[in-house]
Amino acid sequence: MVTLHGHWKFYSRNSVGKYPLDVRELRTEFTLAETAKNRIRDFRIDRLGQIVADETPAPLFNAPKIALHLVPLGAGLITQQYNLLPLEQQTARLLAPIYSTGWTPRHNFDGYLTYSVLRESICNSYLQIFRDGSIEAVESSMLKDDGYGKLIPSVAFEKRLLEALPRFLSIQRDLGVGLPIFLMLSLIGVKGYKMAVRQGYRDRTIAHEIDRDALIIPEVLVNDFSTSGEVLLRPVFDVVWNAAGWSSSINFDESGEWREL
Repeated sequence: MVTLHGHWKFYSRNSVGKYPLDVRELRTEFTLAETAKNRIRDFRIDRLGQIVADETPAPLFNAPKIALHLVPLGAGLITQQYNLLPLEQQTARLLAPIYSTGWTPRHNFDGYLTYSVLRESICNSYLQIFRDGSIEAVESSMLKDDGYGKLIPSVAFEKRLLEALPRFLSIQRDLGVGLPIFLMLSLIGVKGYKMAVRQGYRDRTIAHEIDRDALIIPEVLVNDFSTSGEVLLRPVFDVVWNAAGWSSSINFDESGEWREL
């Protein structure tokens, strides 16, 4: 969209170059975009249903889960398929699942999978890369109740996602996945959880429990691969903190920089 002398003009691109859209073409583009959004939201709900039903590409702990989805606008179309063979040559760190130290890679029915086995053949985390360029990353150990109560470790939770997101977007960029990409975070099984904050924080007494089992956080649009993870994830983190009774994440300073204290 371009604004010229107070009027909007919409353009598209073909093999020759850019050209202005007429009313019919513009209506078609908006219709296709809305259809794509619905398709992406349906994909998310379907995948979350499979995670809840333990129908995951790697067996996970029976514990609350963090699920991150990165889905391009054209996902689900048979015409949008990417060659995943180059992933075999990627550096190991790039393909690491969320919150993992060691992992195993392999091809699978949906595309390419890396997973981290913690103990007894049970995985704490996996990264599924689909042939249509979508990414699903699920972690199942960070929110486990190990005797300390139902707590979301606020710093570790945000830090691990801030570390993982740029890597996952790099995978999509290197595969040639086009923008925009829908960034969608969900927390499953978190009813009764509280946000854990550092010792001595002045508002530590704020300790409301999350009132629902699943936090399906509204999507954020990635329009530029160079956008920082802090910019993309801050509104997502704020919603999680809102669910636990806080006004926003306390881990960002006034300039919007994330800091580990």
